[in-house]
Amino acid sequence: MSNLYGFQKKYLRGIAHNLKPVIINGQKGVTDSVIKSIKDARDTQERIKLKISDLKEKKQKEEILNVIIEKNICEVAV
Repeated sequence: MSNLYGFQKKYLRGIAHNLKPVIINGQKGVTDSVIKSIKDARDTQERIKLKISDLKEKKQKEEILNVIIEKNICEVAV
């Protein structure tokens, strides 16, 4: 998978703005069920929207996104 360029991420964020989150990640972080849900959604949809809630620190959110990227072989347009 190739990395997305800045303008591509911006375009995808614009499209995702109107989407409802498919997966909402809560206090427990990235669990096996969250990973499975992301993989299932990714297989059926071209793009998905993930909401990370209950975390105020940006560093924690970045760690969660890194885990998701590693385990799902996907690109994140943050």
